[in-house]
Amino acid sequence: MDPVRVGLMGISGYGGSYLRGLLDDPRGAPARLVAVADPSYQNCSRLADLRQRDVAIYDSTSAMFSEKRLDLAIICSPIQFHARQVRESLQAGANVLCEKPLAGSLADARQMLADSQSSNRFV
Repeated sequence: MDPVRVGLMGISGYGGSYLRGLLDDPRGAPARLVAVADPSYQNCSRLADLRQRDVAIYDSTSAMFSEKRLDLAIICSPIQFHARQVRESLQAGANVLCEKPLAGSLADARQMLADSQSSNRFV
């Protein structure tokens, strides 16, 4: 069985918790971090590790999705970006794990639900 291809959005803040799990936990074998996106990626404390492991690094989600196919997108970016990044992820064919709170407004949350249902992917 091929590992789940994972992309992580937001690595210079709380996303570091996900990096620890994806890069350091030996039980993570069923998942493989293949790409990260963050406009401030230079601030990530694990940048050298990412480069050493050949994880593609992008300054935007649109750049990441133009080059990478993901099975799962993990969104740890600031809340105001969640709705757009969820939509981009679903349109690119990825399932989504989004940090809480899911959205900055009820309208955004409803749109995410509609996008999830129409894409046949989970959020």
